[in-house]
This record gives sequence, structure tokens and C-alpha cells, in this order.
Amino acid sequence: MQTEQERRCPACGADNKQGTSFCWRCYTPFAAAVQTRMAPATATGTVRPGVTRTVPVMPAAPQVGAPTAPPKRTRTRLVQIVLGLVVALVMGGIVQHMLNPTYHVPDSIAGEARLNNAVSAKFEQTMAQTGQQNDITLGSAVYGTEASPDLFFVLANGRAQENADELFSEFLSGAESAGIKVDQTATVTGTHDGAEYRCVPMSAQGVEAAACVWREDHSVGMTLDASPDGDITSAIIAAYDATHA
Repeated sequence: MQTEQERRCPACGADNKQGTSFCWRCYTPFAAAVQTRMAPATATGTVRPGVTRTVPVMPAAPQVGAPTAPPKRTRTRLVQIVLGLVVALVMGGIVQHMLNPTYHVPDSIAGEARLNNAVSAKFEQTMAQTGQQNDITLGSAVYGTEASPDLFFVLANGRAQENADELFSEFLSGAESAGIKVDQTATVTGTHDGAEYRCVPMSAQGVEAAACVWREDHSVGMTLDASPDGDITSAIIAAYDATHA
């Protein structure tokens, strides 16, 4: 039964928390579902003292006891949950003025072609609309094959006010609050061509993935690799190189 705290998606019928900006299942945007707050930046999308900004609300966490979905749907749900975390982190951490708009979303990353299908179109549309709501230009893309979209990428051309440790800490807190298992003992940190990056293995409902974030003076990028090959840093480094080529 739908409660007063839920809203039903008109496109797919999924129940969502009141105040969410898009459906967790199919990405359909809801009208004007944002909040304005005054607080330090966190993965829930609030902003720091003295700054007023509309920010997206986190998608609902997975419900305990919910039916187990088929493998393809399970992977999609993991991506949708992490998508909400990516949105909250990027919106909370990027200065509104653009410092270097020349960096671009590449046509391929590590030999994987950029997809142009219903999944990628909805992902890109959601990112673009969220950026417009917050006066930030976001680029995004999905890479892989039509049958298996494996790499999700978000790019913001701007300076993050938080340092790399603070950004990553916010991201991990948000991931765990959304019901995603994070193996913090396997966190990998490093630098690449002047950018600091952080990566960590994640899992939800039996699906393994690697999530990474980079931070530099002119851009912040995030990747979700749904098919990590053992080196969880490979996706973020390949995405950085392709973006800056």
C-alpha cells in the first residue's frame, strides 16, 4: 500500500519518497522536487553556510524484504542508487562558475563505445536536468554494449570546494545510507596527471561494482564500473585520460 510519504511514478508505477526529483527505477523526473537548505555540504545534497542552492533529494534506500529482481534489473537498480549519490555529491561540491569548459565527455573510454539507447538517453537527460536546476553544467554518458552498459560517467567542469578526502567521505556515507555495502578496507587512493582520485568496491543485492571520484582544480569526474576487471582504478584513469585528450 502506498503511504503518505511515497509518491507513485506515473511512468512505471514505482513508489518513491516524497520530495525525490526523479524515479529511482526509470529516471522519470518529477516536477520541482528539490529542497533548499543551509548546512555544510554532505552526500544528502545540503550546502554550506552562507550559500543557498536548490539540491536534489536522495533516492529512497532499498526496502528490506523487497522481492529479488532478475540480474539485469538488479544491476540497473544498483546504478540508479549510485546515480542519486553522484547527483548529490556533485551538486554539493562544485562551485557554480565554470573554470575550464573545454573538457568533454568522450565518445569512447578504454575501447568501450558511448551508447545511444534508451538507458543512456534517460541517464543523460536526468543529469542535464539536475544540472540545470542547480546552475551547473553536467556532462554524462554510458559506455559498453547494448546488452551490457557497464560504465557510467559524470563530468562537472568546475572546482570542488571540498578536498578529495572530504568529497570521498561524503560519497561513502551516502552510499552506506542508501543500503549499498562499501568495502572501505579495499579503498585505493592515488594521483594521476595532477588529479587526486579515490576508488572503492561496492555491492548491492549480489552485484559487484567499483565507484571512483577524481578531483582537480578544473574538473570533478565520477565513474561507476559495473564490471570491474580486478583493477578498480582502471575506469577512473581511463575516463580522465579520455576526457582531457
